[in-house]
Amino acid sequence: SVTKPFIYANFGSKSELLAEICLRGVAAAKQSLEDVLEFDLGPGETLRLFITRYVAAILEHQKNIAIYTREEKNLSPEDARKLAELRRGFVGKLAAILEKGAESGEFNVKDPGLAALAMVGAVSWSTFWYRPGGRMSIADITQNMTHLLMGLAGQHRP
Repeated sequence: SVTKPFIYANFGSKSELLAEICLRGVAAAKQSLEDVLEFDLGPGETLRLFITRYVAAILEHQKNIAIYTREEKNLSPEDARKLAELRRGFVGKLAAILEKGAESGEFNVKDPGLAALAMVGAVSWSTFWYRPGGRMSIADITQNMTHLLMGLAGQHRP
């Protein structure tokens, strides 16, 4: 509900605006992981808590993530590089949690990097099918996705 002059007074170009939209979604996801890592929990508890926060963050920033997914190719090379670097760091930290859990026997994951990418992809894709006011609330989806993704890691718990 703002005018074009307002937008261009705050952003020098459409490219800058697109980068900011994308960054907000990625930052929310990244923050969900950073917050959980501060608790210094075991791999299972870390992953479970992270997934619940991550799913909620993605769905609460649904439009940002959907735009990022669809418009990533239109980012400036510098912004694309910056966001790709954030994404790689995020996936790397998730893979490290999965690797630690596999080493301790908590998870049954053969390739933590691939498992991390699969988890991130599954959650990110929810931005395309989730509908506010639909059959399931964010809390319902979070609970179900947590169960599914913990199963993907090889840890089943009701």
